[in-house]
Order: sequence, then C-alpha cells, then structure tokens
Amino acid sequence: DVEIDNLSFPVELARGPVVIRLDGRVGSDSGQDEARATFSLSARLDDRGTVSLHTYTIEVRDVDLTQVSWLYDTSLPVQIMSGRATLSASVTITGDEASGELSLALIDLRIAQRPGNDLFGLSSQLTQSAIEGINRYAQDLPIVIGAALDGGADSPVVHWEEPLLQIAREG
Repeated sequence: DVEIDNLSFPVELARGPVVIRLDGRVGSDSGQDEARATFSLSARLDDRGTVSLHTYTIEVRDVDLTQVSWLYDTSLPVQIMSGRATLSASVTITGDEASGELSLALIDLRIAQRPGNDLFGLSSQLTQSAIEGINRYAQDLPIVIGAALDGGADSPVVHWEEPLLQIAREG
C-alpha cells in the first residue's frame, strides 16, 4: 500500500508537510511464516519553513532470520538456527543536523558456534559458554539492541549499545 498526503507544486502551497508511506509484506505468500513479516517505510518532508525538517522511518516486523540468512551469513561469527527479528529506525534531519534511533529486537533466538570462529575475541571454550548463555537468555526474553544517531547530516555518528556479552554472562 502506498499513501501520499499534502503533495503540491510549488511546495509553498502545501497546507502541511508532505507525508509518503509504504506498507507491505516481506517474502512471498507461499509460506505461513513469511506472510507474518511486514514492513513500513515513511517520509515526512517539511520544506515550508526557513529550515527544512525531514523525518524518515522504517520498520520491519517479525522476519524469520533463517529465511534471510543471505543478508548476514558470511559476516556473523555464529550460525543462526532460529529466531525472528523486528527492526525499527527513525532519522530526523533538521537543516544540516541529523538525529535518530535504531532498535533491533531478536525473539526466540537460537545460535550455534561456527567452526573456527570465536565470539567477542574469547577462546573456543568461552565462546561456547557465551553462546549457551545467550541461548538460555533468549528462550525467555527478547534480545534488544539499540543505537542512537546524531551529528551532521552528511556524516552522522551511530552510538551502539551491545548487550550480547552481558546477556551471555547473565544467561
């Protein structure tokens, strides 16, 4: 579905900011799991004032991680055996400044050690213990990874929170 509000030319004639929204499903209709995954993209563009104000958001909900392994398979030191992910991100650009946030929630995550790869620079035995801790934690609770974004619009800085090692210790 696509929705556009307040589109006018020239932009000064618009009664409000231009809002563009795209909603849809991720994957094909052939599988029940894939039909649950959805996405939403939106942009709110306000160029009516002296300083432009643009806000962009994306949300991808309930994606089966094993179905999108082509995205991460060669870059992760672990193998994802099961799990679902919800990603949401929002960026606001005011003039030349950017600010925003990102959240990734991993639900029912189960991972396994990839032969020859260690996690967090730990030994092989400690890596296996960390993976077991993450799996125990993820059985009951989602793993949420968050980030904040700020700085110039041409080169924003992302500030990450990395809870996996703490979760491994607590799990």
